[in-house]
Amino acid sequence: MKRRHGIHTITGKLFLQLMLIFGCLLCLISLTQFGIMNVARAETYNRMSSQADNYLDKLDETLVQIRRQQLGSLNDWDMINITVNYDSMSGYERRLALLALRERMGFFEISFDIVEDASVYVPGIDYVITGSSVKRMTEEDAEIVETLGSHANQEIYMDGTGIYMLSVHQEIKNGNNSLRQLHVVQLSPKQIEKDIRQLVFGLDSGAFFMGDDREILFHNGESRQLSCAIAANLRDRGEELQKIQEVRVEGKTYLCYMSESEQLGIFVQYMQQDMVMREISKYQKWLLAVWICTLAAVFAILLFFMRQLHIPIRTLLGAFEKVKAGAFGERIYYEGRDEFQSLYSGFNEMQEQMQGLIEGLAEQKNLTKNAQLKQLQAQIAPHFLYNSFFVLSRRI
Repeated sequence: MKRRHGIHTITGKLFLQLMLIFGCLLCLISLTQFGIMNVARAETYNRMSSQADNYLDKLDETLVQIRRQQLGSLNDWDMINITVNYDSMSGYERRLALLALRERMGFFEISFDIVEDASVYVPGIDYVITGSSVKRMTEEDAEIVETLGSHANQEIYMDGTGIYMLSVHQEIKNGNNSLRQLHVVQLSPKQIEKDIRQLVFGLDSGAFFMGDDREILFHNGESRQLSCAIAANLRDRGEELQKIQEVRVEGKTYLCYMSESEQLGIFVQYMQQDMVMREISKYQKWLLAVWICTLAAVFAILLFFMRQLHIPIRTLLGAFEKVKAGAFGERIYYEGRDEFQSLYSGFNEMQEQMQGLIEGLAEQKNLTKNAQLKQLQAQIAPHFLYNSFFVLSRRI
């Protein structure tokens, strides 16, 4: 009888089936982990989007309100009166108008946390009015008027010293007293960065504003070097930026989400991807435990079935080999009550029937020989008697 090996055996086929099941479970676990990672990324982007939208909506609304107040100040009666009728006003009227304007400038600083300073330059009467003082213009103030006035066509002007919201009543011309007013509201970078800091999730995360030239304007104040590296990476891409980006800096991957402010440009939030994965690391440990338990279960099931299938089958095959060698009296026994008991019982019954047939054949063969012998004896007896009588008769 030819022995089978490898995958041609029942155990081999069972092993392949179990490994197939194990592979399917492994794929399912991997797909689950991949899905969890994607869900975690999507949740992070959604959280960034929600925070950015709320913050930028409030910021833009605040800047719009400041702009409205600024334009309203240009049309204030005290402002118009003091710039148009200054020479005809009495000293008391002038003082009342200047104090009213100072109070209005102070209103900006009180009403809006983002405002660092508010002032009105009136070159025609050589006054500078702030929220805390009323003073005569100096040469330095004249230089400020000349510098900022040249950018008065921009709603927001930024340089290395600050960020300004500018408004003029009339076009500024150097040396021309036709200038009525230059209203300057200086915004506070520290307050903007403080507000940005509230959107940061940890050490490896941050946020910053980026101008049209993709240079950093404001950042969260704690990781400027990292913010600059991310901004440089985005700048080097030289393409229209998508809202969702993945940036790699110093071997680490950062998830970036970009929103746009109507007033201050592009707002970028970033978070290291490992921080996102850290939230689901405990689930990864559980998945690893499930994977190990599944592997152990596969081998346990394999050993169990080897004991339940392989050993009884080997016993049955060994019995057949003995029968083949002529041991017709071989019997096998099984203590269980499953299909192998029926197989073993069938084998034993087959052996008994074969042994009975063999014994019957042997007995029939003996009977046949005895019958043939008796027939010969019967044939020999009459001939012997006849020959004997013939011999006697001849002698007589």
